[in-house]
Amino acid sequence: LDITLREMTSLTGISENELAGYYSEGLIGKEKDGCVCFSAQDAKDVGLIRTLKNFGLKTDEVLQFFSYIRQDQVEKATQFLRTLRARLLKEIHDGQNSLDTLDCIIRVTEHKV
Repeated sequence: LDITLREMTSLTGISENELAGYYSEGLIGKEKDGCVCFSAQDAKDVGLIRTLKNFGLKTDEVLQFFSYIRQDQVEKATQFLRTLRARLLKEIHDGQNSLDTLDCIIRVTEHKV
């Protein structure tokens, strides 16, 4: 069952522009008879694609993750996600350190006034 771009927008709540971008990046869809078509699996995948991209993954990283999933390489997919988790945790830690430093500067500044 092929799904049109307009139907994908309706199914997923994601704009045509964003879906077209995912298509042009090779993340979803295929060309068939000169038209772009999507599958039910593409409709399921777009939420995860959006989430992974919001985490800061580049297109090639998202493609790699889906490659693992589609090839039933669960261990590699899991390791990929664990690596992403570690990266995000480091960003949180670094952000917290910056916040702590800023709080210290604020306290010092308040006492000088």
